[in-house]
Amino acid sequence: MSHLVPAIGAAALAAAGNVWWVPALVDLRAGDDRPHSARPAALGCLAWWLGTALTAMLWLTPAPGRLGLAVLAAAAVTGGALRLAAVPRREAELREAARTWAAVAPATVPRPARRGGPRIGRTSP
Repeated sequence: MSHLVPAIGAAALAAAGNVWWVPALVDLRAGDDRPHSARPAALGCLAWWLGTALTAMLWLTPAPGRLGLAVLAAAAVTGGALRLAAVPRREAELREAARTWAAVAPATVPRPARRGGPRIGRTSP
């Protein structure tokens, strides 16, 4: 059985996925300019899309179709593991940022005193 139609579909999907894999590639190239949690998340995204592209290429060869599915499954597991590894790092970065902003921001902001004047949306008695 020819795998031409699924191969074209997988190649189109991998090409259309550039809205995800190009920013992930930029995150990896940025290095220390991005948070540390962005690296494993970007690697996970690239693993997913690389797996899709490799599957498309395998389906264009006379290799068995199950081999392409195995590559796709391995890429999905690897990408998922990398994305899950980024979650605790991201949460730690968010907690650190919250602590930093709490130290910088004033503890309480005084509310301005209410002066007289019309109230919008209420009728006067």
